[in-house]
Amino acid sequence: MIARVAQLIGVGPLLAGLIFGAGCRPFKTPDGSAITALLPETGHDNPMAVDQGHLYWYAAESHQLMRMDKHGGPPALVAYRIDDVRQLALDATFLFWTSIGPDGGAVLRTRKDGRPFVETIADRQNHPTAIALDATNVFWVTDEGIKTCPKVDVACAPVTIAALGPGDGLIDSIAVDDQHVYFTRPYRAANHFRGIVGRVSKAGGAAEIVASHQESPRDVAIDATSVYWAVGTSPWDGAIVKLPKDSPGIALDE
Repeated sequence: MIARVAQLIGVGPLLAGLIFGAGCRPFKTPDGSAITALLPETGHDNPMAVDQGHLYWYAAESHQLMRMDKHGGPPALVAYRIDDVRQLALDATFLFWTSIGPDGGAVLRTRKDGRPFVETIADRQNHPTAIALDATNVFWVTDEGIKTCPKVDVACAPVTIAALGPGDGLIDSIAVDDQHVYFTRPYRAANHFRGIVGRVSKAGGAAEIVASHQESPRDVAIDATSVYWAVGTSPWDGAIVKLPKDSPGIALDE
C-alpha cells in the first residue's frame, strides 16, 4: 500500500509511511514543497487509482466508489452499493475492480463519468484480488492463478493463463506489458525471505521466476525497460528495487 501511495503522490515510500502514520499532517518533501492532504478523513487502506484528471477510490465505510479532481475539490459518486473492493484499474472510459461479496468474488466495471450502471465482467471468482489492464484485455488474480478476458466482454468466460495455486503463497500484485504479465508472490512456505517476482506470457504457458529469495515482494510496476517492486515487511525497513526486463528467467517449479 505504501509503495502505491508513494507512486501516486510523488514521494518516497518512507515519507509516505510517515504521512499515513501521522494522520496526514502536512509534512514536506525534501525540497520543501508541501504535501496536500486531498482526503484527510478517508480510510488509510482504501484501494486507489489515478488518471490524467481524477483520483478514484473505494470508500469502504459507505460501500461507494468515488472520484475527485487531482487538484482538489468535492468528491463525486461513481457507483454505490459496492461490495468489498480489493483493487482498481482504469482505462480511458471505464473503472474496473475486483470485489468480494456475500455471493462470491467478481470482476466488474462502470463508466468513469458516473453513469449509474455496473457491469459484471466475470462472476463466481475465487477470491479475486490484483487487477491490471492492457489495450484489449483485463487481467486479474484468483486463488487459482492469473485469468483474463477481453475488456469489451460482459459475463465472459475467463481464460486461465497461469495456474498458480495458493499452496506456496498467493500472488500479491500484477503488471502487464506487450508480452507478459509480471507478478509478485510475497512468500513461499510462510518464509518471507523466499518471495518471488515472476512473469508469464499473456498468451499463457509456463510461468518463470525473474527474481527469487525476495523479502515479501509487493506492488510490482513496469516501464519499457525495467520491472520494479517493493520489498520489506514494514514501512521502516523496506526498499524499492528494479531489474531489467530482458533478464533471463528460470522455470517456476510448483
